[in-house]
Amino acid sequence: MASLTRLRTMAHLKVSLDPIQGSRFSRLRTRFYSRNWWWSAPLANNLRLLLDECLRHELADEIKKWSAVNVVWVNDTVTLPSTADDALMNEARSQNRILVTEETRLDETKFKICTHPGIISFRAKKRHSATKAEIFRSFMLSGHRSRAKKAVTVLRVDDVTFKEMDYTGDVEDWSCRWDQISKTPKPIDSNYCPWRPNRAN
Repeated sequence: MASLTRLRTMAHLKVSLDPIQGSRFSRLRTRFYSRNWWWSAPLANNLRLLLDECLRHELADEIKKWSAVNVVWVNDTVTLPSTADDALMNEARSQNRILVTEETRLDETKFKICTHPGIISFRAKKRHSATKAEIFRSFMLSGHRSRAKKAVTVLRVDDVTFKEMDYTGDVEDWSCRWDQISKTPKPIDSNYCPWRPNRAN
């Protein structure tokens, strides 16, 4: 039984030895192939989010439930509540987090694209938090969520708009309805923004 288990393990384990030139040692590289590895690959585009104080508690809690996001809510911190817009964005930059807000003034006019980690803006102010949570769910399952990085993303009831920097340095808008977005492949290159955070996070 032990031998059978060992054979099954080796079937999924690929080991290669690459000699390091001029050294008596070798570099061992191991790559493990498993069903879980292949299933987890599409979920690698984790988003780091900073939730604005204007988001209601119910919506913030729903966003926090997603395993593919790393969330800090302003209202959970001691130093950030009631922070001015510029200070809030500076915090988002320092933590390399996309700012999630319902404030329409926090857009590409106030904070130019390619000067920050990104902005996600809900444009459904009169809607209940449950509706906004469903909008966020559509965004997360769209296959396009990584496009929110270093862009301005506008989430509406029926559609989404990504505002990104194209290869000429201009801002280009791309919109799609939620009921069509899963059929729309994500472009290989859609955002040419060279912005990088000041420090690793």
